[in-house]
Amino acid sequence: MVAVVPKHAKTGTISAFALATNFGRVARSTSDGLPVFRALETAIRWCVMHLAKQSTRPATLSIVSARLKDDGLVELIVAQDGSTAFAVSKGADWRIAHEVIDAGGQRLVPYSRDNSLIRNRVVLFPEAPLEYGTKADLLASIALYIDRYVDLSPAFLRLAAHYVLLSWVHDSFNELPYLRLRGEFGTGKTRFLLVVGSIC
Repeated sequence: MVAVVPKHAKTGTISAFALATNFGRVARSTSDGLPVFRALETAIRWCVMHLAKQSTRPATLSIVSARLKDDGLVELIVAQDGSTAFAVSKGADWRIAHEVIDAGGQRLVPYSRDNSLIRNRVVLFPEAPLEYGTKADLLASIALYIDRYVDLSPAFLRLAAHYVLLSWVHDSFNELPYLRLRGEFGTGKTRFLLVVGSIC
């Protein structure tokens, strides 16, 4: 009898529940313990070989952004033709890359241009890093853009501009606030979400 070792569909790792279920079926279908022992021995050998293969090659992970251990930043960019890459920065220097190997040996790659969120422009990404001056200049530009399309109180306009900046560094935090709008029909909730969401 041959043991079929189940693997998790996404990660390729062995599912302990499925492995136990499989061996339970093998044990019930045999009268002596020898086929069960052989099936278990086959599975253990396969596990050892699979883990050895995993440890010799860096895993590949598709990401949108990351903070590297050397304080570098990796951000997904999408060119006008739809191709994807990374803008990798450290301090004031930046470069374009199609993959990054992090300190743990993991290979980081950008999501493909075929991703439906990118292809259909549901989520918008920058084309390249640009100089923006000071943080105050950037906040003023964001507030001016929002104010052009949505009528907000000065305090909420400042909050919205800061929230946009927060959305670009969200992976630096364990917990984040959720910006929620409440109001009657026709008061601009959807417009606010479209305007602010287009730059988050």
